Amino acid sequence: MKDYILKNGLVFGAISIILNSAAYSLGVDFFMSPALSFFKKVIYVTVLVFLTLNFRKIIGDYISFKETFSVSLRIVAAGSFISTMFIMLLFNFRNILSYSNMCYSCVIYKKR
Repeated sequence: MKDYILKNGLVFGAISIILNSAAYSLGVDFFMSPALSFFKKVIYVTVLVFLTLNFRKIIGDYISFKETFSVSLRIVAAGSFISTMFIMLLFNFRNILSYSNMCYSCVIYKKR
């Protein structure tokens, strides 16, 4: 079960990273749009249902609510952790680049 959760948590995180990267590259208006937010939630729920049904096929025909909830929650937690780390790196790296460009331009202006 732990291997399944970790593997599919990575898949869930990768899907989230791809969606967030595409939205970020299209601009802040698209990144913050309610339509994109709804679209991402539909994709996340669809992927989570698919992964849970796949887990049910692996262990047999019957899965209790406790197992379903546990597997789903752990997959979402692993994927969200990966996605959150990526978003933090994305926004901080962007700020580092803009800060270094600002420092570079200040140095050039002082030399003139």
